[in-house]
Amino acid sequence: QYRGQFTGDGVFSPEVTAVEVLPSTYPDSNPLLTPSITQAYATLASVQETRGVNTTGTLEYQITNNGTTWYYWDVATTQWVAETGGGYPTETSTISEVSANISFFPSQVGTGVFNIRGFLAGNGSQAVELDNLEVSYGTTNTSPTIPSALYANTSDLGAQTGNTSPNNLGDPDSIVISAIYEDGDVGDIAVSYEIEVSEDPDFLMGGDVFASGNTVFAIPVKQGARTPDITLPDSMFEYNTSYYWRIRFTDAAGNLGAFSPSSLASAASFSAKDTSVPILGSTVPSNGVSNVSLTSPIVIPISDSDTGVNQSTLMVFINGVPAIAAGVCQVGYMCSIVAGTGPGEIVVTITPVTPYPSSSSVVVDVEVNDNAPLANTLSTSFTFTTVGTTPVVNTARPIVSGPGGGGLGIGQSIQIGKPNASGSDIGSDLKGSAVSLTDLLMVFPGKTISSLLGYSDQNKTVSIMFNSLGYSIQEVLKGAASAAEDIRSTLGYHHGGEDTMGDGNFPTVDALPSFKDSLCAIAVKENVEVIPESVSELTRAQLMLLQSVGINFSIDGEILDVGEGVSRSKLVKYLLQSQCKYFDRDISTVTKFADVSGQHENYLYVHIARKYGLVSGYLHDGLYHPDQLVNKAEALKIILEFFTDGSNKYLDGHDETFIDVDTDQWFARYVRFGLDNGIVKQGSEEFNPLSTPTLQNIIERLALALVLRE
Repeated sequence: QYRGQFTGDGVFSPEVTAVEVLPSTYPDSNPLLTPSITQAYATLASVQETRGVNTTGTLEYQITNNGTTWYYWDVATTQWVAETGGGYPTETSTISEVSANISFFPSQVGTGVFNIRGFLAGNGSQAVELDNLEVSYGTTNTSPTIPSALYANTSDLGAQTGNTSPNNLGDPDSIVISAIYEDGDVGDIAVSYEIEVSEDPDFLMGGDVFASGNTVFAIPVKQGARTPDITLPDSMFEYNTSYYWRIRFTDAAGNLGAFSPSSLASAASFSAKDTSVPILGSTVPSNGVSNVSLTSPIVIPISDSDTGVNQSTLMVFINGVPAIAAGVCQVGYMCSIVAGTGPGEIVVTITPVTPYPSSSSVVVDVEVNDNAPLANTLSTSFTFTTVGTTPVVNTARPIVSGPGGGGLGIGQSIQIGKPNASGSDIGSDLKGSAVSLTDLLMVFPGKTISSLLGYSDQNKTVSIMFNSLGYSIQEVLKGAASAAEDIRSTLGYHHGGEDTMGDGNFPTVDALPSFKDSLCAIAVKENVEVIPESVSELTRAQLMLLQSVGINFSIDGEILDVGEGVSRSKLVKYLLQSQCKYFDRDISTVTKFADVSGQHENYLYVHIARKYGLVSGYLHDGLYHPDQLVNKAEALKIILEFFTDGSNKYLDGHDETFIDVDTDQWFARYVRFGLDNGIVKQGSEEFNPLSTPTLQNIIERLALALVLRE
């Protein structure tokens, strides 16, 4: 029985519109609710449910494509699995599981007539209400459309976000890519993909670098979703190379979609930048070792497994003196470069012609680039200490000669450091002292000289000859004489047996070649008419001076172009002509450069220079490159070393130089020497070492350098 009590307002009587009696208990047998759906489908996108407001129990589902076999989503296998009668809760799926994975149903189970049934699960006191189910589906399935938002990156960063065409990625062996699967069919999925990679953005040869073929996704990708990162094979891509890639998909119905764009303007691409510097291997001698032989070769292994070592950039300095400069072996050393055993490895061997100083530290500086377009530079050094030796004085003949040519005994003293004619004090560290030969050997220890050959006290200035290389006390004491003083006036520069000191005390050397055998026999002087009228009076005078010593700047009377550059072979020709009497022109036994044929205008000069050890090929290819123009730094080095008999280890000067010449650059000491000796003029703040000098610049440099001759 039910009783109701109604209260009115005195005007209107109450009205009963409905009476609802709700149950106090509900079925707990998980009853099934199966809608009547008979819709054929090709794709399935989603399912949405609407529950009653009083629902406190649970709803789970199974779906079918034929009304007979029902399926649930198995989380463990990520597959739609046919139920076996277990029902709720072991063989049913929540609405979120159904909706999230219903797109995979057509490909895993098949198409057909869709239906869904729900299990209304409660404990007897819980209400379960299902008001509505909405299924999103498609009745046709066409091919996927063009993929979008293609990304590439390295595996450590991932390609879920990023750039369509990233450059300078860190590692070409860990490239991953991704793209968004686009399809006009609602709920369709991509079950597989195909990738092509090429250096050609138009893919005229397809995936000539890499082609994946049809590759099945581990988990299909939904329409509008991004693929997981797809890893490209390693050891296939190189640094500093642009690679273009495209992708297409196959949908659940087996329809093959279109590739992503293929053109230079729109194709996705990537490139990787080499950021690793070359590696210095285990050197011989090793760093810090002692008691190294005075003639020990230096072995320097260098490797770069990514792009290789650029041998033409190799610079090796031994105690600040270049042994290899820009890949070229320098005077005073024998060099070789061979391939090493490791990937991208070269082995550099440098042997000194003159022994290292004894009991001294030898510092080897190495600088070289790799072959990357944005080069990475190795800059390193190592040191070793040479074995000690006891100086041995040869008493068989006078080693030091005093005035009049007499021998100077070990205990006999000479006076040095007295003022010269201009009042400058030479050798201030030793001034006013009596110096014996023993003292001199202490001033010039074995680490800086190998033998003491001659002495002159003219103009109260001491000059020493070391193995035919002029070297003054001023240079040893690093500037004891004033900058204005011309030490060259008392320094003998020893050429082929000619005694330039004037005292007859130099040891006997081989005779000069006869005139008919010398280079002078073919050096025909040209007339001054080859000088253009536009040339300044100073340049004209310098030209005439150089012609007077045998240099020919024109061929067959051609008018000179003083504004042109000067090649390596032409500069060698000019230098040899200036000293032609010292060079035998027989080159029958000389190994010829492969790139300097008998038809080359300077064939003879280049190979005479090679015969006398004045030139060598580039280490990286063994060629001479005769027509390569010299830059200002190279030209200055070649000229100074030639006119000082190759005594390049003593060429240096005061520190003040140009703003674009760093003190540790290989050519800096030549610039300093040139400034100190008036061969380089400081007319501006910059030297521009890498610029190409004109013939007029070379003419001026040669004319000023003639003072170094003899």
